[in-house]
Amino acid sequence: MEATGYKQAAERFDSESVRWDNQGPTIRLSNGGKAATCDPSTSISSNWKHARADRTLSAVTIEGEDEEKKKENLYEFTIQMDSLRHAEIVIGVVDPKIAPKTPFCLHGSKPKDGVYIHFFSFNAVQEGDFLTALIDLNSGSLTYARNGTRVDDIKAITIPCSGVVPVIELYGHDHPSVSLIQLPFMA
Repeated sequence: MEATGYKQAAERFDSESVRWDNQGPTIRLSNGGKAATCDPSTSISSNWKHARADRTLSAVTIEGEDEEKKKENLYEFTIQMDSLRHAEIVIGVVDPKIAPKTPFCLHGSKPKDGVYIHFFSFNAVQEGDFLTALIDLNSGSLTYARNGTRVDDIKAITIPCSGVVPVIELYGHDHPSVSLIQLPFMA
C-alpha cells in the first residue's frame, strides 16, 4: 500500500469551540487538546456537543496540473474512538463564517448552513476504530475512511475549497472519548 499524500488537518481541538453553550453536555479536552471527552449533564436540552479543530483549511492556488503540488491541498482529519459505548459520532467540516456555534445538534444542519458532515451510527463504528475525514480542497470533496480503508458506500460530500474547519460531534451518553491522531491514509 502507498500513502496518498494527505497531511494532518489539525493538531488539536479548539478550546473556545467546546465552551460554546448549546444547553448540552460538556466536552473536556485533555492531552494538550488532542483528546476530547463528552461529559453528560442532568440539566441539558441536548445530548449532543460539537468540537471544532484548531485550524482553518484553505486551498493553495496551483498553476497547471502539477500532481505533487496538488498534494498541498489534501488533508486528513483522523480520530480514534477511545471510548464509545453509545456508538454514534459525527465527523466532517464546517464553514466557520456561517455554521451555527450553538446548535442543539450539529447534524441537524445542512450544507446551506455551512455544515458538511456524516453521521456514523451503531454498526458503522466501535470503540478502538479510527475514522478519517479525507478533505480534498483541489476538488472540493469530503470522503471517509474507517481503519485506513476508504468507505466507498458513503457518497462524497461537496465542500468549499477554502475556509473550512474540521469538526466532530459527540453524543453525551457514557462519556464518549476520542483522540486526534496522525494516521496517514493508505490507498
